[in-house]
Amino acid sequence: MARPLQLVIALYPVLVGGQSNWTLAPATFQRFGEGDCTTIAMLQLRGKSRRDLTHGECRALCNTEICLGYSYSPCERICSLHGDPEQFLELPESDRWGVMNGGGLIAASTGRCGSACFVRKQPCKGGTMQSAGAFLDYASLSFGVYRTLLCPYPHKGALNIVCTSTGIVVESGRCLRPCEAGIVTDDLFEVQYPPTLHGEFGIGRCPSGTLGNMTIICSDGIATHVLGRCGTNCPSGSLKSGTAAVHYASLQHEGRKKIRCPNGWIGDVELECINSNVNTIKGYCSRHCDKGYINTTSSGGGGATISGWASFGSLYHGRGVMGECNSTSGMLTGSLMLFCSDGNVSALYSQGYCKRHCYPGTIGTGIRMVSHGFIEDGGNRTLSCNNGFDGYFTVVCDDGVIHHQSGMCYMNCVAGTITSNTITMPHPYMLHGQNTSLECPIATHTGNVTVVCDDGYARMVDGFCGENCSAGVIPSNGAFVAYPPIAHGFAQKFTCPPPYGSYLSLRCYDGSIRYTGMCGKHCTEGSVSQNGAIVYYPDLDHEFV
Repeated sequence: MARPLQLVIALYPVLVGGQSNWTLAPATFQRFGEGDCTTIAMLQLRGKSRRDLTHGECRALCNTEICLGYSYSPCERICSLHGDPEQFLELPESDRWGVMNGGGLIAASTGRCGSACFVRKQPCKGGTMQSAGAFLDYASLSFGVYRTLLCPYPHKGALNIVCTSTGIVVESGRCLRPCEAGIVTDDLFEVQYPPTLHGEFGIGRCPSGTLGNMTIICSDGIATHVLGRCGTNCPSGSLKSGTAAVHYASLQHEGRKKIRCPNGWIGDVELECINSNVNTIKGYCSRHCDKGYINTTSSGGGGATISGWASFGSLYHGRGVMGECNSTSGMLTGSLMLFCSDGNVSALYSQGYCKRHCYPGTIGTGIRMVSHGFIEDGGNRTLSCNNGFDGYFTVVCDDGVIHHQSGMCYMNCVAGTITSNTITMPHPYMLHGQNTSLECPIATHTGNVTVVCDDGYARMVDGFCGENCSAGVIPSNGAFVAYPPIAHGFAQKFTCPPPYGSYLSLRCYDGSIRYTGMCGKHCTEGSVSQNGAIVYYPDLDHEFV
């Protein structure tokens, strides 16, 4: 059975300097996290542990300078005191406490549900710490208090420290070391530089017989050469920049001078003297272009390949001019954009090119082919068709290629014959599209035929030769009506012979007689009966009413 809390506190002495001290050390606690307290590697902490204690009893037992903190599980009522187990000498009911081996500093917690980790917010004692070879003294700090420690001379920098459950911790910062005196070298010389603080420059004088100095910068104990070289002055001379010879006067070591490029070139160069050697550090001399010409060739698109040239006068570097296109054959036209770059002239074909005129040639195929002469680029011509053809070709020359724009050559029709209804009739020579009217042979046929010439073919487009009808006899109702020859397409009336009355209408169509009407006999006198009445009539002609 657990003793009352006040008895536990009263019976638990605190060891101070190896002696028992029955006065409790005042302290408060901070909840560190869920689960049991662990080291930074999540390992178990050393200390002592037992069951059957309340949270208040567990906290009261940790209220000593030898206790770093405690873990408590309320459900199991397990109390784990963290610290050196050998220091927990007079815990109540000591035989019920188990020893825990492990690490000595609280740095994390397991995060397990059902228990919690608490650290004792005890103050941190004063002491001394080291950073980059510098020793920094600090006074005691209350738990959670921050302090900034300035690094001692000749170091620079500062450390920000804080008092935690694990003692004094450097939150940020460090001391930065100075650079001891040393030697810096370039390609030829060694120079002694003085002791230099971090972040500062140290200057080393060049050896006797040379000029200048060499500068280092110190960064946390490391010296780096950043500026300056030892050497001698440079005599006058010249050097090349592009194709130009740039002359210069004598220069002091590490001296610089900007010089304009000579005539015929444009630009300027900046020269630097380093140990009797002069070099260009910036700039360039670009040469202007002398007058001349460039060769060019126009080809493709189905036209002839023509070689030529474009001439130009003197040009400044970076400037352009339009050069007229020429060729020995005179078949080039237009102009090229010519651009000068450091003494070389080239063509910018995106801004113009040489175009070709069209050589004499032909257009069309077969018997319709028509010849044409020289045509300048962009020019157009209307070409007449050959003999026996009617029409024209309109063509245009585009960069050496002839293009057909409009028109056509159509064949005329030579004199010949055409047939209508088995009747063959001659027609004369006709131009394409021309038409003529042909009369059918009147002795046997009647009518006219219209003939048109369509690209060499005489084609009948209207009319018809109808055959005439010969003389003959038409029987009608016992009567025979005679008729003479009748022309195709004509009509004529013929009276029926006695004793017949009326007439027949005859019409001739392509050798065939067609008629209407009928021959009828006359009616002798007589009577007719109608509804009981008798009507008498005299002799009547056929179809008389």
